[in-house]
Amino acid sequence: WWGVPVAEKEKFALNFLNGLFEMDGFPKEYAAVLDEKTVLRILNNPVFEQIRGYTLYREQEFLAALPAGEVYQGRELGNAEKEKILFQGAIDLLAVQDKTAWIVDYKYSAHDSSYLKEKYSLQLSLYKKAVAAITGIDTDHIRTTIVDIRKGFEVEL
Repeated sequence: WWGVPVAEKEKFALNFLNGLFEMDGFPKEYAAVLDEKTVLRILNNPVFEQIRGYTLYREQEFLAALPAGEVYQGRELGNAEKEKILFQGAIDLLAVQDKTAWIVDYKYSAHDSSYLKEKYSLQLSLYKKAVAAITGIDTDHIRTTIVDIRKGFEVEL
């Protein structure tokens, strides 16, 4: 991405925006704040360079059986802690290469990175466990990143 001419980046950003705006369920209020400049700022986050060459899966829905104790962390579950429960979700962007994976979760937030880490660490931890269960990739080889599309920054968890 860093070696791509500016004109190509701008064309990509415009096509990206048009695709977003045409998606079913895309919040119309986001269209008022997303423009080519904002998209370029978002795409210049290091995570997008780091996943170059990975196989990318957008809006990857999953259903995984995870131990109840992992899903309901901090709650007293007694004997049910190890029982499997179904956990369902959708990963905004899943990048896979060999025995490694990267989960990118988009948020639209006015908050800072420490708030996003605290609020979404459990969600992304569960996504990581689900990806591990489904793909066989060890959780130590799965990275997770939040990209704040409002402010244009990323935070790795």
